[in-house]
Amino acid sequence: MLTLLVLACQVSGVADTPPPADALSEQEVAAPTPESQANAMPPLSSAEPFLAWLSTQESTLILPFEIERDPLGVQSVALMSDPAVSFSLDTGAMGITLETRLQDPCPGAETCKVWLKGKYGPLLAGELSPSGHSFTVYEVLEAVDGTPTQARRE
Repeated sequence: MLTLLVLACQVSGVADTPPPADALSEQEVAAPTPESQANAMPPLSSAEPFLAWLSTQESTLILPFEIERDPLGVQSVALMSDPAVSFSLDTGAMGITLETRLQDPCPGAETCKVWLKGKYGPLLAGELSPSGHSFTVYEVLEAVDGTPTQARRE
């Protein structure tokens, strides 16, 4: 019985012990670090900062694109940012043509606004890679509804 009383006193004493001086407060833990701020995704409404951020990303992202097409195929591609930015799409990783994949979200439409999942840059970088901005498409997801304000992470 005495052992239980001693144990109870020890447990209650732990609760009354102040935290160590070097313990972080909740505010300090929640405060953004320079590293997390540098990795924060800028909005699509600011094309220049968004593209600077995008060029540092190596992970899979989901971005909104406006694709202009005619009977001969895709004529132009633009990231739906402000202002819109011209892109080249590398569809080599898809296995099925982009035109075929666009039939579900945009059947017969000349202009197709769609979310594409992929990675910034060409699939295989080299001399034959297009100049400017490119996006390697892994998958066509769905039609864009409205005006997107933010890209998405997978």
